[in-house]
This record gives sequence, structure tokens and C-alpha cells, in this order.
Amino acid sequence: MTENHMVKGSDIMDDYMFQNVMENKDNCQAFLDSLFPDKKFKVIDAYPQKRIWPLDIEKPTIMDILAKDDKGVQYNLEMQVKSQPFRDERAEFYSSRLVQKALYKGENYDELRRTYVIFIFASDPFDENLRRYTIKNSVVESKRAHFNGKSAIIYLNSQGTKGKITTDLQDFLNLMEDKPVSNGKAIRQIQETMENVGKTKDWRQRSMSIQYKIDAAEEAGIKKGIKQGIKKSIRMFKRMGASNENIISAIKMEYPDVSEAELKEWISETK
Repeated sequence: MTENHMVKGSDIMDDYMFQNVMENKDNCQAFLDSLFPDKKFKVIDAYPQKRIWPLDIEKPTIMDILAKDDKGVQYNLEMQVKSQPFRDERAEFYSSRLVQKALYKGENYDELRRTYVIFIFASDPFDENLRRYTIKNSVVESKRAHFNGKSAIIYLNSQGTKGKITTDLQDFLNLMEDKPVSNGKAIRQIQETMENVGKTKDWRQRSMSIQYKIDAAEEAGIKKGIKQGIKKSIRMFKRMGASNENIISAIKMEYPDVSEAELKEWISETK
């Protein structure tokens, strides 16, 4: 088993690393600034593993990061590495929890504060190759009618290549993919925090545990079985006339830990 605990960019997708990075208010501010470059605000709170306890008969909620700015706007940040069932329903449920906390006793409805649920995906949630998807309530029957809702759900896709986003946000998405990043202040700040987390005993133990599981799986031949299963899927997609890009996107939804380089190699090997 390897003794190398060097932090990689993609380690940001680990729950422990992500929460330790984003509970730092400066890092959380830098990330949200990259997402909302035209807004002026200051992050005043950033809590990891924030638990929202409803009534006893309701389902509790545990959020990766719950942040709040000086205007009372709430931001829920969720790192989503693996594809999960009922993804949209979960995002909507989390959004409803924030909306319930966006108005205080005695306030009028026009004082309702904005809320954002932000899911950061390691694969494309809608297969449209967009870097960012913003979801808001709208009037179905009319394109002209405007619904003045205060809540929004944002899906970020680290593998997207379409749609304009800030350099700082692209840096963060590139970090997830172990791709080159700029020398911008925001991403350097996040990388520095990751390096500091990587020096802690908790992270060393965690990374050793992760590597042990990987080594054990390889020794047991599990990875070989996964490769054979993926190649079978590749053959099926090829028969359907799917492009290599679509094949990679579809398989990454099911196997997010398999690298794009490996998939390209297996696609070329599969007839």
C-alpha cells in the first residue's frame, strides 16, 4: 500500500476535504463570488454538516455546507460525486428547508430572503454538456408571465464545456478533474487550504483508508470485473451509434471514479 498522502485537486470531491475547505469563510466567499460575480455580499457564516431538525414526523436534513451572507441570503453547497436516485427531488427538498428559514416571525412576505441550493456534480446531470444549469420556478403556460420567486437551484458540471462562467469557477471545476488551473488568487487560496488539511492526522488516516480499499479491490480482481462490465456497455453504446463523448458521459454517471483517460483507452480497445 502506498504511503504517499499528497493532496490532489480531485481530493476536493471528498466530503471531509470539501467541508474543511468550504467552512473557511474566505474560501466559501471566493467560491460564491465566482458563481455570482455581479452580486456584492459578504459571507458571515459557513457551517459544515449543518443539521436542520424539523418536526418529529418530518425527514431531517444534513447539508454539506450551509452559508449565510450579510443580506440574509442562504447558500447550501453539496458535492455530488456519485449519481444518486431522486437527485432533483432531493435538491427541491433542501431548497424548501432553506425557504422555511428565510422569513422571521413578524416579517412581511416581501421581506423573504433569497436561497440557493448548489449541487456540484462530477458528471453531467442533464447530458447537455453545460457547465452550469440554473433552475427556477416559472409559469408553464406563458413565457411572458414572470414568477417572482426567491429560491433557485444550481447544478454545476465539472465536465461541461458549454456556457460562459467565470475563470475562478472554471478553475474550481478543473480542480475537480485534476486539470490545470490558473494562478488566480481564489483557486490558490483553496489549494493552500487543501494542502493544510492534507497535513492533518485525520486526512492521512482517511487517505490511507481510501488507498487500502483501492488496493484491496485491485487484489481481489474487482477492478478487472468493473472494466469488463464497462467494456460490455461500450459495445452496446457503439452498436447504438453513440459518439465517444456521449459514451464517456454516460459511463461516468455510473462510474465517476473511472478516469476519462481510462475510458478513452477502453473505447479504442473495444470493437
